[in-house]
Amino acid sequence: MFKNQDLRSSGRKFPYGGMHNLPVRGTRKKMLFFAFSLTVCNCLWAQNDSAHHTVIELPSIQIVASSKELSVIENLPVSSSVLTGYKLASENITSTSELTARIPNMYMPGYGSKLTSPVYIRGIGSRINSPSVGLYADDIPYFEKSMYNIDLDGIKRVEILRGPQGTLYGRNTMGGVINIHSYSPFDGQGTQIKLSGGTYEHYSAKATHRRLINNSLGLSVSAGYNHEGGYFKNVTRNENAGKLDDINAKIRLEYRPNDSWKAAYSGTFGDSRQNGYPYAPIEPATNRTKDIVYNQSSGYNQRVTTHGINVRRESEKTLFASVTAFQWLDDEQKLDQDFMADSIYFAMQSQKQIMLSQELTLRSNREDAKYQWLIGAFGFLQNVESKIDVDNYAQQAAEYRLTDVRTSGAALFHQSRINNVLTKKLSLEAGVRIDAEKSNMDYDYSLEIKNNISKSPRISSQLDFVKVMPRVSAMYEYSENLWYASVSCGYKTGGFNTAFELDADRSFDPENSINYETGYRSKRIADLVSVDFSLFYIDWRNQQIYATNPSGRGSVLRNAGKSHSKGLEVSVRVFPAKNLSFDVEYGYTYAVFDRNRKNDNEDFSGKYIPHVPRNTLSLTGFYNIRLHRFVNGITLMAQYNGVGELYWDETNLSRQDFYGVLNMQAEFRTASRFKFAVWGRNLCNANYNLFDFAVGANRFGQRGMPLTSGASLGIFF
Repeated sequence: MFKNQDLRSSGRKFPYGGMHNLPVRGTRKKMLFFAFSLTVCNCLWAQNDSAHHTVIELPSIQIVASSKELSVIENLPVSSSVLTGYKLASENITSTSELTARIPNMYMPGYGSKLTSPVYIRGIGSRINSPSVGLYADDIPYFEKSMYNIDLDGIKRVEILRGPQGTLYGRNTMGGVINIHSYSPFDGQGTQIKLSGGTYEHYSAKATHRRLINNSLGLSVSAGYNHEGGYFKNVTRNENAGKLDDINAKIRLEYRPNDSWKAAYSGTFGDSRQNGYPYAPIEPATNRTKDIVYNQSSGYNQRVTTHGINVRRESEKTLFASVTAFQWLDDEQKLDQDFMADSIYFAMQSQKQIMLSQELTLRSNREDAKYQWLIGAFGFLQNVESKIDVDNYAQQAAEYRLTDVRTSGAALFHQSRINNVLTKKLSLEAGVRIDAEKSNMDYDYSLEIKNNISKSPRISSQLDFVKVMPRVSAMYEYSENLWYASVSCGYKTGGFNTAFELDADRSFDPENSINYETGYRSKRIADLVSVDFSLFYIDWRNQQIYATNPSGRGSVLRNAGKSHSKGLEVSVRVFPAKNLSFDVEYGYTYAVFDRNRKNDNEDFSGKYIPHVPRNTLSLTGFYNIRLHRFVNGITLMAQYNGVGELYWDETNLSRQDFYGVLNMQAEFRTASRFKFAVWGRNLCNANYNLFDFAVGANRFGQRGMPLTSGASLGIFF
């Protein structure tokens, strides 16, 4: 079957992609869904044999250099990971949050809704406000982390660059960058339908169609629906917390008039509605969650659209690229803030966000040249309007906050590489970026007590930032082995808090870091094993730390004095036999506050940085069986992912010990147009907390996903 492929010919069909979930519990909805699946399957099977397609074995996927890198990712002086679409499908990875532990030192927990989708790499991350890890989807930058939990079904490849990437990618990439690349309609044509379902009333359907309109114009469209029934029950409301209904669509129109020019328009549309939050009181003696008991309807709704125009001109000597992007987000959160059965506090928050960005890059296009170079410019405009209403039933009071934050920024960047320094195997690289940013906020606050409203004067504030981010590195390559060392600067911009109670918390300063890194990478040793290894040390200043307001309701960012993070990353892939392989991914992070004194009574110096797992571990085994029957291929996968230990706040009094989950999947492929898979997650039903937080004197938590199972069916024609 198709493996690790980059389809170029217009006559070749879809690569087999990832599929997820098919019903195992007998609810009426799932039975109807399964019956529909079989009906579609039978209709297609009944078609004339001439509709069957030849199975073609193709070579491994070709990873090409992006317009922002001077070489392919495997030759960059940076700790990195690449997962192809085939790999994502084989491991049943369907969203970015499922990359946790699968990528060394990467942690992306799900905190109850898409609103809070932070990413932590090497201890660097942010629960609120701007992210600390950058994300680009088809070269379009994402500034809002509530948009980070992205569907990876049908994705061509995912690249993760660890460590500061500020020189080329700019602000808010202190921890690293995630690059997501979709299939082009020129990669292969055809139609693909995926039907899937599983326990806890999980089911989904997705259709994708790619075609060439003519020799130079291609079109790709897809649409999908996903339903999740929720894992845990709110006993007070007698309903499941965490239900999700998600509708999404995507279009890509690509124009290639000749070998030099390429232009593509891509648009995505999403509407997501989530019911409630799986937050329950924690039993201090056992550190386990009790029943979910809050009494008021809660949830998060999100509507989002992203549009991008990517123009690229490539010649023998240079490559020019222009990326124009527009994003629109409209969301609303309703939250029972006390999480108890009584009506004490209730909050409603809505946000409207618009972002427009433009990036231009020009670089040399000969990887074998003595001197390589890149220059670029980036600019953006962002406007965020938010409204926060908090009801205090005990005092018959309500607080109203209106904020309007307008941010603009511009950057210039350059990178140079000199190859064959003293010897043909040594290369030196240096780059610099200058970022300038301005942010303005208008803030209105009103307080209503027993129907009497008092309004505070409007507060208008302005912040200005300018930052220079250099990077230097050296690489030594010998016989497909690469040694490298680098020093780079990380930067996360400052900003405004929108739910502050103290004037000192109105804004927060930028944070900065210097990252020292050395590593080794081998493509294949004796055709049996490949190894990636890196060591890093991060000197961290003015770290932005999540904190709750004095009232215990709402949160802000504050700056800690000084921190450091150090650790290692190891990726090993072993090929002991032709059809057998093992992947080992391990990351270790030791991240602590060197200086974090709040006041005379609160000094957290020497404490571990919260929400940062000390260890991430992934062990994956694959076994491929080739048959000469109707089912001509079977892939068996077993995977163990482990995370921990980690602490939940600066006091380090509450923590989650190391835990692991066992996942398995079996894929069955036919010679014609079908693929069937059965899978299970957390098969040992490990009990762990995914989230832990305090509200006043009480602690609440979110339990991790329990044992789940399901199946999926893919149809290709």
